[in-house]
Amino acid sequence: MYAANGFDSYDCTATAECDFRTAQRVVFVDDERAGRALASNGKVRCGKRQSCSPYHHDDASGLVQVGGTTIGRVTRQAAFFGGERYTRLVDPRPGQRLDGLWQYGANVDEGRGVVEQRLRLRGSGRFRLRYAVDTSRYGRPDVGSTYSRSLRGTYRIGGNGRLTLVDPKRDVTKVATLAIVATPTGKPRAARRGLWLDLAIDPPKGKAFVDGNKLIPLPIG
Repeated sequence: MYAANGFDSYDCTATAECDFRTAQRVVFVDDERAGRALASNGKVRCGKRQSCSPYHHDDASGLVQVGGTTIGRVTRQAAFFGGERYTRLVDPRPGQRLDGLWQYGANVDEGRGVVEQRLRLRGSGRFRLRYAVDTSRYGRPDVGSTYSRSLRGTYRIGGNGRLTLVDPKRDVTKVATLAIVATPTGKPRAARRGLWLDLAIDPPKGKAFVDGNKLIPLPIG
């Protein structure tokens, strides 16, 4: 399983080009199929909502082709597709407790989506999550809006990285997908290498969507 943040360019106005920040996973579902999608509540499953494509991997060169056109390279440390580096990820164990502080931050000019995330998980099963989202039409603050949310309560890790966050004070239950950044040998190292969080976003206006980002570890002060 691999994931990356990337950038897609498109015409923002008649005279300017804007960058729209994207994030996506590449998950090798089995020996024959790979899925390219963010997961809102756990494992990428091939079906109507999440499409998968056949892939071929050449052991000698490390080259991999997903579908008919996407060609990349897979190494022990990462995967590379379309000039982007995809971080190697592993699922946490069901029932696992993590203890640490992780953060993601991006310039709002980089496009619509989550522009800030700070996640505190405790070994006691408590959490605190804050995130800010740019919901502007073109990812530009002058024509859109940014809002933030804060949640705190208890968390539970289920199978396939399913992360359930319950904030009883706000009567909110949010289901996300959590993965741990791994070493080149595939060992999870959340405290040193970070986490990947796919989070379902429900903006005040517009359609809900899933955004995924790598959160880096921070010292707990």
